[in-house]
Amino acid sequence: MSIHGKRSTAARTGFTLIELVITIAVAGIMAGVFVHYVGEGTAMLTQVDTRRVLTADARQALLRTLREVRQVRSATDIIVATPTRMSFRSVDDSLYTIAWNGVPGSDLSFSRGPVTVTLTTAVDSLAFAYTKSDGTLAAPIVSPSSTDIHRVSVYLRLREGNDAITVKTATYLRNVP
Repeated sequence: MSIHGKRSTAARTGFTLIELVITIAVAGIMAGVFVHYVGEGTAMLTQVDTRRVLTADARQALLRTLREVRQVRSATDIIVATPTRMSFRSVDDSLYTIAWNGVPGSDLSFSRGPVTVTLTTAVDSLAFAYTKSDGTLAAPIVSPSSTDIHRVSVYLRLREGNDAITVKTATYLRNVP
């Protein structure tokens, strides 16, 4: 204490109420900015993960579809050839069907005889296109007649929320001249 009974400024400890309020307000603003950026980062990671899963699912379904379509036994063994369905007899004499019901969000299914499995889910669009050996589009001739299909193209789009993945490819039928 000083001679006059007052505490000196140098000996004063603690914070004033105004200092505490300002500190809390600044910390709150900084926390709000931090949470905003963390939220954006989390949303971006979620979107990247969704696209990764959709891409993997689409590729797997497309590769399986192509592998099976190549196994058409002969030119007279294609039973159904529409934009959303293809059925045929394979080299092992099994009836194969790859189909989508046309309803966005539903499954792409694969059947071998009586067994049906889901190739992928969340299908937004599927389109088979058929080409003749001269490169023109085929209006598919199916069994029991000899088909005019020489090449099959597949377009597949999967969608989950606002994210969509599109894959497309084509293959020649091995056993059809």
